[in-house]
Amino acid sequence: MNCSQCGVELPQRAKFCLDCGAAKSDATDPLQESAFHSHTRPLLVILGIILVGVVFFIALIRERNGQSIHQLTQQAESGDATAQRKLGYAYLNGEGVPKDGAEAMRWFGKAADAGDAKAQSILGVGHTNEGMIVLPMTDERLSVLIKLAEAGDAWSAWRLGEIYGSGEGVSRDEAEAARWFRKGAEEGNVDAQEDIGMIYAYGVGIPEDDAEAYFWLNLASATWVGSSNGKARLKEERDIVGTKLPPEKRLEIQERCRKWVESHPQAHN
Repeated sequence: MNCSQCGVELPQRAKFCLDCGAAKSDATDPLQESAFHSHTRPLLVILGIILVGVVFFIALIRERNGQSIHQLTQQAESGDATAQRKLGYAYLNGEGVPKDGAEAMRWFGKAADAGDAKAQSILGVGHTNEGMIVLPMTDERLSVLIKLAEAGDAWSAWRLGEIYGSGEGVSRDEAEAARWFRKGAEEGNVDAQEDIGMIYAYGVGIPEDDAEAYFWLNLASATWVGSSNGKARLKEERDIVGTKLPPEKRLEIQERCRKWVESHPQAHN
């Protein structure tokens, strides 16, 4: 072993260099250093090869996913019910496409309309000789509905509000029902807007709040696109709540509704 400072060879048991005084800990053994490099270089080469392989594999998977989604979309658009259901799952889970609950629901709906039994099960509807029936709630259906709602599908959020509000296959939970109705309302579902409005009006599962009740009922009546009877019902419910608020408060809420409609052009029931 040589001294790292002056290069003089050191005796095996020497604790420091007699020529320059450097401590032996500062000295390096060329043989050990050479052995170290001879062992680490192959490892570094192997790690480099592995890293390049991983990067290439990820790129290949992404390319194949992109191709498969493109092909799946073409099949779905041509009317293939199975492809429509699979594309719905792709949007639900964000596999190869951005996660989008509304788009997932759209493709599930197309698949169900085309007669795909699995898609019908997801949506909770079935077809018999007597027409359409509502299927019993299952853990699988509930899980899919929650994922759809969390991904932004307004109808699924409203449906979850119904499920928890009525105890359909789950323990009845008015607070959970209110949470899902509120989410569906914020996503633009008019039925959810009416339901959360009435929940605020009567304080079911959440504290009573006439201002919030008036906002959601007024918004639902403004965006309703169904029958005239439905619109009249919403206005009546809104006006009953409105009697509890001063005129200036109602005007303030109506302005808030106007701004909401302008910022949510896709809202629908």
